[in-house]
Amino acid sequence: MERRLVLVHERRERIIAPLDLVWDEIDSLDGARAAARFELTWGPLKWPLDVDVTMTLTAVGTSETRLDCRGHLETRHRLAAPLRRLCHDVVEHHVRTMVQRVKTRAEQRRLAVECLLRSAPG
Repeated sequence: MERRLVLVHERRERIIAPLDLVWDEIDSLDGARAAARFELTWGPLKWPLDVDVTMTLTAVGTSETRLDCRGHLETRHRLAAPLRRLCHDVVEHHVRTMVQRVKTRAEQRRLAVECLLRSAPG
């Protein structure tokens, strides 16, 4: 009997930066869709995990953006059921890390642009 494991983790974050700045940061991560391959190793056993991540941006105003990020893992490996919690942790960590990276970079860039505009003569 073949078992199928499907895990989905979603995260929503408000970013205090305009939509175009956030898109620029996502572009630096290869666009709105990303795939990551992890390899779980336990002694001599190696098990590849492919995680698909999608990001959606929505302008909340002129200076704020909402980022919706969804991580998806699907596998038919025989150890999927016993390692379900570990697989969920991998997907959750990857989504959280990507969202935090985009948020931090976009907000830092917004602050830098604001500082340059304030210090510019005229």
